[in-house]
Amino acid sequence: MLGVRSESVAFRRSKRQGLTMSVTERYMRNDIPCGLHGCRTCTMNAELARKGVPLLDDTLGQILLPDASAVSRFIALFEQEDELKNLVFCQTVIDALDRRNRTRTMRNVRKIAADPARSSVVFANEVFAQTRVHGKSADVDRDTRAVVRAAEWYRQHLEAQNKAQRVVILTQREVYSAEHGVEVWRLEDYLAEQHPKLIDHFRAIEQATQDGDMDVTAMSAGEFAQARLQAKAQGSYAKHYSEGDISDGLRNGTLVRGTIRLRAGGGMRSESQGVIERSDAPDIVVIGRAALNRACSGDTVVVRLLGSSESSVGEAKAADGDDDDADDAADSEDALAVEQIEAGDEAPVVADKANLATAVHGVVVGVVERRWRPYVATLQADVAGGMRHLAVPVDAA
Repeated sequence: MLGVRSESVAFRRSKRQGLTMSVTERYMRNDIPCGLHGCRTCTMNAELARKGVPLLDDTLGQILLPDASAVSRFIALFEQEDELKNLVFCQTVIDALDRRNRTRTMRNVRKIAADPARSSVVFANEVFAQTRVHGKSADVDRDTRAVVRAAEWYRQHLEAQNKAQRVVILTQREVYSAEHGVEVWRLEDYLAEQHPKLIDHFRAIEQATQDGDMDVTAMSAGEFAQARLQAKAQGSYAKHYSEGDISDGLRNGTLVRGTIRLRAGGGMRSESQGVIERSDAPDIVVIGRAALNRACSGDTVVVRLLGSSESSVGEAKAADGDDDDADDAADSEDALAVEQIEAGDEAPVVADKANLATAVHGVVVGVVERRWRPYVATLQADVAGGMRHLAVPVDAA
């Protein structure tokens, strides 16, 4: 049964598409099932069971609702430990992961829900009229209230059928109070009480992720985007060598001087490879914006040659392909500044696959002379604290 329509707007920034707006329309329903085996109220559970969809086990003593702080940081624990069963993953939690492009974590959540041995489900609380919570979907406090409302509904739903199962929220945040009327446990305390064998695994993950941004509730979406901008502005490129270091390197042969030409073609990724041609030696290929180090096509640069192991690492970092999660944050948050590409009468030189096999790799450590020419660019509205603009070449030859 369809009811009230709701709409949410989100903005994403990616390397491939730049800044895009997505609008999600949702229609409230009254027939979302609880997913509990043996429930006498939710008639759709029987149909799900016939289709082979795993359901919650009504013989276990509790139903667990991990919130976004627990799932985003400790998904490896939930995925690898089969002792954690009867998990209800709210749609609110999955939406929070989606806003940070944590696609791998979302995939693992659905993998758990699809495993019959885990007796776990994904609960569409965001489109269920009885668990609907008003407010902006990207707001952490609103998401907290949404998980609490889902837990309250499960508790009331079970009490109406005289089922004695406990409903427990698992979290890593200190934002829940007794006023919420639901049972809330910190994940560490719950494991120490109920599954002491898993506490070492928990602490190992906690130690490995304490300095990262794995917890999607640690800051708002706006704060996270601004932090990413500032981090990239401060540490995107390595410092150029001094004139003395360049002179010494050229003299002893550890550095090479030449004119760099960027790869031809359109799109942001087409500018992440440069070539320095040499008539008396193999060409030098520079892969990745970090390795190009602010060099534009036609500039006279100084390059440090890489060993084979360094080259393979550089190629891996510059390779195409999106991943999520830790990778997705870098891919989806703010795109790096697009360097202006060569567009003169000469076409840029590009190393083909045959030449790449014999070419050596290097990184730019200094720009001796800029090939100045007029550049035309559009400046997008900046974010407070941002220090980068997206340069769009008019003549991207």
